[in-house]
Amino acid sequence: VGVFTSEIEGGVEALRTGNFPLPETGHTVVLGWSSRQSVVLLKEILEAHSQRGKAALQLPVVLLGTEDKGAMDEVLMNEFGDVVNRLVITRQGSPTRPLDLARVSASRASTVIWMPPDQEEEEKMIDANTSLSATLASLHSLRRQGSPPQRVMV
Repeated sequence: VGVFTSEIEGGVEALRTGNFPLPETGHTVVLGWSSRQSVVLLKEILEAHSQRGKAALQLPVVLLGTEDKGAMDEVLMNEFGDVVNRLVITRQGSPTRPLDLARVSASRASTVIWMPPDQEEEEKMIDANTSLSATLASLHSLRRQGSPPQRVMV
């Protein structure tokens, strides 16, 4: 009974924290989180989608950031209201880790957007370049031969 209870508790925790794989295909993935940049980017994506429909970036938009999922959700709810629940999915993780990229179905996304961190110092930009290289390598490792083309935007 204790093992069964522990498994249920683990499953509930995974649901609460969004720590489970997404079954999405053809969606848009945004790698990296910045409360300022992410909101601006999401506004542009949602506006383009409302004006151009399926010709624009595909919904839902999945945000993968190192910030706490609850904190990202709170910023988005404050900015967009309840509509964000239908259009945006947040996950906590690292864009450089293949396991985290797999959880957001990055290999099956039609578009992947990498956002640099909110850092201005030159040393930290070197870290951003290293992060971008690691992210691109991780994305490449997840791609299957014969997969449909994917747009990667930096």
